[in-house]
Amino acid sequence: MTESSLVDPSELAQYQAGDPALLLAHAEGLVRGYCGWHIAPSRNELMHVDGTGTRELYLPTLHLTDVFYIADNSQVIDLADIDWWHYGRVRRYDGGFGEVCWTARKQAVEVEVEHGYSSTPPDVAAVVCSLADRTIVSPTGVRSEAAGSVSITYADGATSFTSDELRVLNRYRIWNRP
Repeated sequence: MTESSLVDPSELAQYQAGDPALLLAHAEGLVRGYCGWHIAPSRNELMHVDGTGTRELYLPTLHLTDVFYIADNSQVIDLADIDWWHYGRVRRYDGGFGEVCWTARKQAVEVEVEHGYSSTPPDVAAVVCSLADRTIVSPTGVRSEAAGSVSITYADGATSFTSDELRVLNRYRIWNRP
């Protein structure tokens, strides 16, 4: 693998051979990329996020379980002066319950949190498995074939989400992200 390569030839060979671990990792990457966060397992993470210049700050998570530390533009905030919601919303107060705006500076809010589901939600696991299975069964995306008069129909691709899968993933997707 060259320094600028994302994948080396041995990984391509594993993919073409239908290596289940590699295909699952590929499907997980597609799901996480679409949703915009890691989903599971739960983990502690130090994040640097853009300030909004408003009273509301949204962290890149939809399952926030704890906030350990937060600093706005290098000013450490007393955790008693914030409220947070499981879907990643954080609101700051001035100590007397007056609301305070977050900085508007980019990457100026530092937050240490615990977030993510303890285990993969069953509906997300089903999407990952379905996507990996489609890649094994039909890596080229062929959906149907015929011998007489030769007819081949291509799907959107073995790595495209179906409409049912999108309905599931949209419940775990962080919207309005750049």
